[in-house]
Amino acid sequence: QLKVESSKINSLEERTRELQTLYEKEKCHNEQNNLELDSCGVSLKKAKTHRESLEKQLKVLVKENKHFQRRLATEMREKMNLRASLHLERESRNKATQARIDLLAEYLKENELKNQGNELHRNKFP
Repeated sequence: QLKVESSKINSLEERTRELQTLYEKEKCHNEQNNLELDSCGVSLKKAKTHRESLEKQLKVLVKENKHFQRRLATEMREKMNLRASLHLERESRNKATQARIDLLAEYLKENELKNQGNELHRNKFP
């Protein structure tokens, strides 16, 4: 899911760059139109409307990009916290398992000593 969100963010960033480039080109184009087509108000109005439309699209994409970046950061923090919890849980289980192993080893050692004592007792008093 993080890869999908990251991919979306990358896609939005790429689209944002494209729109920014397009906006700059449109801006230059509009400036040329202003110089060349001073008498033609209709073309200038269309260019201005188009530029404003591109600016609105850019603002929307920037807002979406920020939203996805915040969401990705939140999910990454949650994942990091889950990993830390999992690590602590594993450590705790490993300690408990080691304690049981140590207890069993001690029990086996005591049984072995008892068996040896019983064997000595049987050998002394057949």
